[in-house]
Amino acid sequence: MRTRLERVADDPAYEHWGAEAPTGELVGFAAGHLLFPVEYDALAAQLIALVTAESARGQGVGSALCAEFEERAVQQGAPRVLLNSSAARTEAHVFSTRRGYTASGVRFMKSL
Repeated sequence: MRTRLERVADDPAYEHWGAEAPTGELVGFAAGHLLFPVEYDALAAQLIALVTAESARGQGVGSALCAEFEERAVQQGAPRVLLNSSAARTEAHVFSTRRGYTASGVRFMKSL
C-alpha cells in the first residue's frame, strides 16, 4: 500500500484519508481522485478505495470517510461522485446504497 500511495503522492488529483481508533490504531482508509470523464461534461470524483477494519464496522467509520470524500469533491467542484465495487462485495453494495449511491452500470475487466 505504501508504494501505491507514494506513486500518486505528488499528484494533486489524488487524496486519501485515514480513521484512527482512540488507541491510535488505523481502523479505516479511503482514497479518491478527480477525473474528467469523456462521457460526461463535468469533473467527477471517484472513490477508489474504502476499507474499514472488521472490528470497526457498523460504528460510522466508513460513513465518516465517505462524507470526507464527498465534501472534498464538492469543494473541488465535482457535481457527481463515482465508485466501483466488486460483484462479490454485497455488504459494500448495501452500504453504498444507504449512502445514496445507485448502481449505474456494469464494470468489465480483463487481466493482460
